[in-house]
Formats: sequence, structure tokens, C-alpha cells
Amino acid sequence: TDWVGAAQFDHYHGFREAFDRDRWRRQHGISPAAMLIVYGTINPAILPHEAHIVSQIAKAVENGQFGDEAVLWVRLHPQAVRGTFSTSLAEYEALASRRIRVEIPPVQSEALHWDLPRDDAAHLANLFCAADVVATPSSTLVIDAACLDTPVVSVQFDGQQPVDAALSAKRFLQYTHYAQILKTGGIAVAHTFDEFVHHVRQYASDPQRDADGRQARARPQPGRLDGQAGRRTDANMVRPADTG
Repeated sequence: TDWVGAAQFDHYHGFREAFDRDRWRRQHGISPAAMLIVYGTINPAILPHEAHIVSQIAKAVENGQFGDEAVLWVRLHPQAVRGTFSTSLAEYEALASRRIRVEIPPVQSEALHWDLPRDDAAHLANLFCAADVVATPSSTLVIDAACLDTPVVSVQFDGQQPVDAALSAKRFLQYTHYAQILKTGGIAVAHTFDEFVHHVRQYASDPQRDADGRQARARPQPGRLDGQAGRRTDANMVRPADTG
């Protein structure tokens, strides 16, 4: 038996080392010196008030709480765009400005709600490498970020409007799979908006903070992150002709 790893992460092997951060930022109108926060939303059925959280962060970016040139890049969850759980994107689109980028992933079909074009994987890797911090309430994006050694802040507050406790972002701390990831110590947890500001600033000033924890989170998930998981998977497949 061979521990083949997760082929979907193969393209992250060596990606950061080859990435030209300043060039990518200039191509997208973002100063190399600016703080770039990438926020990944989750399935809207799980967190229906998430736009309130993003709005609070966006307002702080516009008001200069993260520096005069800071940019918030909001990447919407594919399931918010098309399919069973799709929802109105108007609240997010209304936030768009020079400093607030709202990205709607190009979902290609209704049959598979996260059916994205092949080049989107490279785009996501570029975006995460260019970012100072990745923020999300509860998402597998934390694994992508860890593979690229990008700091992550887990968002566990609900914005400025009261919400039912049964829908609160705080409940994700109790989710079994997410609790295990948090135990690695590689993610800063923001229970309040003020804590979020604090953690983002810390990571922006010291990108290697919690790096050991990030690697502890990354290694057990994709297995061997050496770019060869796809090859090993193919080599270990049982084909019809092999069954005798």
C-alpha cells in the first residue's frame, strides 16, 4: 500500500518559490507595499449572514484600519454562484471599489456546483501567494493556504448585526474536522472583529508567525506535497485488466 497523497494539491509544489509577487500585484493594480487580505466565503446555506461579516471588514479597509493602501479581495464560494445553494450576490457586489475586489468564480455548470475551469486552480494559487493573509470562517481553503505557507485567520464573529446562535460563525469551532485543524496552532482564531484586526496586522508584519503550525496542518492533509500524487495515484489504480 502506498500513501499516494492528494493529486489536487500537486500544482502547489514549488509554486511559491517560482511566484513573482510584486509583478502579479502590479498586474492587478495592487501596490507591492499594500496589505492584501483575501477573504474566502463559504456555502451561503451554512452562513447566510456572511455578507455582514465581509461588510464590516470592507468598511475597516476603506477607513484605513489596515493601512492607506490595503486591499480586500473577496472570493465568493462557487456554490453561491450557481446550483442548489446559489443566492443573490448583490450585497457583495455593492461593496466593490478600488480597494474592495469582489471575485465571482466562473462556475461552468449547474450539475457540479464547483465546476471551475482548469486555470482557476493556478489563479487561486497566485492569489494566495500574493496575499498577506487569507481569512475564512470554515473552509478547505485553509489547506490550500497552508500548502502555500500563507497565514490564515479563522473568522469566528458575526458582523455588527445580531444573529441566531444556531447560525453563528462561532459554531464552526465545534465542528469535528475544523477543530482538529485548529489544534495544530497554525491558524489565528478571531472571536471578535478587534481580534481579527490584531491577527491580520501581526501576520502582515511577521509572515513567518505560526509557520510551524501551518506546516503541521498542511502535511497530514495532502500527504506528500511533492507534486507526484497524481502519478502515484495512477500507478496504484486497479484497472479492469488487472482483476483477472
